[in-house]
Amino acid sequence: MSTEESVKHSYGPEWEEESREVLSEVDFDTELGMEMAKDAEKLSKGEISEEEFYSRHNEKVQEEFGIDARPTDPRSSEPLDKDTVEDALNDDVVAEPVPSKHAERAKEARQEGGGGGDGGDGGDGDDDDDSGFSRRTVLKSVGVAAAGVAAGTWNQRNPGGIWDENRKIEPAGPGTSNDNVQMGFVIDNDACIGGAHCAQACEFENQTPDGALWQFVFQFEEPDRDEAEFLVRPCQHCSDPPCVKVCPVRARHKRTSDGIVLTDYDICIGCRYCQVACPYGVNYFQWGEPKMEGPQSVGNFKEQNADLPALDDPDRVDDPAYDKRGKHVAGPQPEKGIMGKCVFCVHRQDSGDPELEGTTACYEACPVDAIHVGDMNDPESKPRQYLEEVADEVKNSGAGYDTTDEDSEWQRDRHVSRWRFQEDRGTKPNVIYVGHQPSEDAKWVDEPGAYEDYGLEREREGFDLESDH
Repeated sequence: MSTEESVKHSYGPEWEEESREVLSEVDFDTELGMEMAKDAEKLSKGEISEEEFYSRHNEKVQEEFGIDARPTDPRSSEPLDKDTVEDALNDDVVAEPVPSKHAERAKEARQEGGGGGDGGDGGDGDDDDDSGFSRRTVLKSVGVAAAGVAAGTWNQRNPGGIWDENRKIEPAGPGTSNDNVQMGFVIDNDACIGGAHCAQACEFENQTPDGALWQFVFQFEEPDRDEAEFLVRPCQHCSDPPCVKVCPVRARHKRTSDGIVLTDYDICIGCRYCQVACPYGVNYFQWGEPKMEGPQSVGNFKEQNADLPALDDPDRVDDPAYDKRGKHVAGPQPEKGIMGKCVFCVHRQDSGDPELEGTTACYEACPVDAIHVGDMNDPESKPRQYLEEVADEVKNSGAGYDTTDEDSEWQRDRHVSRWRFQEDRGTKPNVIYVGHQPSEDAKWVDEPGAYEDYGLEREREGFDLESDH
């Protein structure tokens, strides 16, 4: 990756300018969003603790949003229910105080003069008001309690995040004794031919807004290689997602059953903090009302998935936009002003159809078998098996191939490596790439893929290719 591109994605000057512009377009505190995004990166890198991150911004988040529902362990979080969030945003007053250890720590930190550090001073509090506690205080405590439960079980749920070749793991997934599931991708960059089949299938499957390409194919050139190179970029469904850390109402969350990072559309307020905190550029803000026809249609999404088997959850029956928990997380954003991104085709994962579970639209559409989907913690899953095949290729390089086969030379000579996109950010992405990794001298081409040939729009109101990707 070029030096210029690296600066852009490392909270440098370009990120500062673009992020401020993004946040200025919505009616929320721009400086708070910037501070939280920077501190979220520090948290991912282990430079500050969860408690420090939470207390550093607790009062300012409450002051701005009337609630601070950020989980203390974003690796395993669940959204709050809609009524709870609405009550908090209405700022009703309740009579009984609910203590919060984080509020106490924040107060102590301010008194000691350390309440904010690089992330800001935490704002003005209302510590002298003994007449009652607002819903924001109740919600804050509910959030802490829920996160505490998740954190207490997390030691049994792969705190390292993604598959580690040096770590032995029992087979995981439905029907096994190990429920330590983390869905993810293995994507073969060398196999990718740069078409937009995956992006087209994603748009049709999820009926996403025009120009909001949840699956995106970058094109780049290397100075010492003649052929074009491609990088397929879905949401990385990180094990330690910064977007979850900064969401004030916990609309953005990581589903505990399978590690998919989702947005609860019913409680998302469109602050765009997740967008500026994400180093991968996968988030899209819904600018207009959803259309009734074509892509960006909630109705079309429901209609084309109407035949999915009904689940036991009554909130999910006959409505594929709701997952098995009854949360509105699938398909396109249903309203203006809501964030959206790749959802790992969650309606398939919760379909009850064994032929759809463990698949995504991009996986099915890829004509060269470059995308592999499944549980990254299960050695028998499709992505893990593909990684084993790649390892065998390296081990047997130059031997065991039929030289009369036109594919054999490509297999023998291909440069095979395994890597994760911007792994140094500490987010523990659950996408493993195999094949050529962009070098520091790589030049990113402005026209990635043949999008027009696939009927895909890349332009939209409020959309900028450089800042949104």
